[in-house]
Amino acid sequence: MSDQMLYEKPTIPDINFPIAIRAQQTVKRGLFRPSHWHEHVEILFVTKGSIIVECNLDPIYAFENDIVVVNSNEMHKITNNIDGTLYYAIIFDSKFVLSSVLDSCDVKYINPISKNDIVFMNKVTGDAEMVSVVKKVILEYENKGTYFELAIKSYIYWLLVLLLRNYTETEMSEKVCRYRSTNLNKLNKLLIYIEENYEHPLTTEDLAQTFNTSCSNLQHSFKKSTGRTLRDYINSVRIYNANQLIKNSDMSITEIALSVGFQDGNYFSRLYKKHKGISPSSYRKKVQASSHKT
Repeated sequence: MSDQMLYEKPTIPDINFPIAIRAQQTVKRGLFRPSHWHEHVEILFVTKGSIIVECNLDPIYAFENDIVVVNSNEMHKITNNIDGTLYYAIIFDSKFVLSSVLDSCDVKYINPISKNDIVFMNKVTGDAEMVSVVKKVILEYENKGTYFELAIKSYIYWLLVLLLRNYTETEMSEKVCRYRSTNLNKLNKLLIYIEENYEHPLTTEDLAQTFNTSCSNLQHSFKKSTGRTLRDYINSVRIYNANQLIKNSDMSITEIALSVGFQDGNYFSRLYKKHKGISPSSYRKKVQASSHKT
């Protein structure tokens, strides 16, 4: 699955300890993490600079010591707002805080969070206690001292308590939750279909027929869910795969363009430069020059 896919399965280093904490250092302003979603809850903590986190198309400006909570199954992307920004991403599976035997806490709180029956406010600012607990989680994870797993789990529980007490935005009805889940499943099926068939024409009409909907509804729902047009997404998947061929094959640029679904080599070159800021032929020369140096 390419990095153009909107659904993301986060990399968890230890499946028996389903949490990942990563320091993310950005160099220049601009898009850092394209639109995506996952079932995991994600907590972003800015320690230097500023990021813009777009959750369901709503921009959230986060600065030093701000926290952004990305709910389970929430479409989001991250843009670096200041050069040299540093933030931490804490990502955990609901399994991390579930009991081995289902108890009242799981039924009342953990399962509803993972199913989006409970949705948190995205931005937490000026909350010294939340910041303190997040810093403790990061410190325990980085130091990995004795009993660090137990310490992290206890701090994650306390973060959830603070979020539930102070930052619960809404408790979704079962009907709304089902509707949202159904839409995400439909979108993911469409994305997988595009990923597996990008070398074919993939007209809006063909896709609408395949997924038993109208062209206007397909385009509208895709734009509403992702913030991108359907055509732009298809082109980005094709350019991603073309990029792999430019780096790893001896095919000509025209052959590559045709193999990934473009009907015109010149149009492909223009679109590639628009997306990448460099022509495909210039990029190939750059890759070749780099490989000769090594």
